[in-house]
Amino acid sequence: MALDRIRKLIPNVLSSAISIIPVAGQFYSTFRSNINAEEAKQLLLDIKSLNESQKNELLSQIIATNEALDALTSQLEKLVSRPQAEKLVVVVPVGGAGGSMFPITSVMPKCLVYVGERTLLQHIINSFIPYPDVFKKVIVISRSFSSAIKENIRQGGYGKFVECHPIDKPVPAALSDLKSELEGGPFLLHYNDILIPSIEWDKVYDQYKLFCEWKNSKSMLLCSSYYPIGIGVISEKEPGVLEKFEEKPYHMQSSSLANMGVAIFDPILFKYIRGSDGGIFEDSFKRLIDDGAMISLFRINEWEHVHELKDLYSAQKKRGEIV
Repeated sequence: MALDRIRKLIPNVLSSAISIIPVAGQFYSTFRSNINAEEAKQLLLDIKSLNESQKNELLSQIIATNEALDALTSQLEKLVSRPQAEKLVVVVPVGGAGGSMFPITSVMPKCLVYVGERTLLQHIINSFIPYPDVFKKVIVISRSFSSAIKENIRQGGYGKFVECHPIDKPVPAALSDLKSELEGGPFLLHYNDILIPSIEWDKVYDQYKLFCEWKNSKSMLLCSSYYPIGIGVISEKEPGVLEKFEEKPYHMQSSSLANMGVAIFDPILFKYIRGSDGGIFEDSFKRLIDDGAMISLFRINEWEHVHELKDLYSAQKKRGEIV
């Protein structure tokens, strides 16, 4: 009976009801990692088959709001809407030297610095949680402080959705080590000091797919009109299409777009990675562009590059943590 099957899943249903969990989505990710697509489809059918009396019986047992089952149903629909093979693996490089935020980073990696009630790493991972139709899993690659980073991930309650791989290599070489997990489809690279307060990842991915089909795009960069010194600069050939790109130029450029260190890469990128590469954008990705690949762009209106102590101060101030 549908009602009995759902009752057995009450602990998961409760922790998956995003509308009543203060730390939205953290418990849901554990639930998602322990249920396959067929189980999700069956649970979705079970919920949809309940009459009002049965729904009210469940609601009185497990939740404090009538929106919780609707929220779970919506998430389950996303979970089963896109084939698993089409979903993105996310790679978040962390645990580097972080010298720009010294002395804090003498005792901890930048990704474990708190902004509000969560670390930078948790803020980034939490942005993926509401989009089970887009993301397959998150791989955190750490060069140092691996034990502390793993513990922070465990405390986040992400379950199997997030993996931590200690790989003491520059990002290009680390990606090469993960080639077997990434070459099956496009993957997202997200640097650990980038905060995007509000982002709809389904729209980002849909635009990426559109440009792949329309113009045979081989990657997509997230970019912004905010142009700080010391970050990549982009020139636009036409709306949504890259013309020129230079990572960390020595001089101001005649461009109004900045590379944010967040990108969706086609596995073709592996063809351009060399063992001596120091950075993905500076070296490997530049070869892809120089080879004539079409690169699409997605504009972000608001983001924060938490690179130095002054940036951390600004991020804390925006959230009311300091005055």
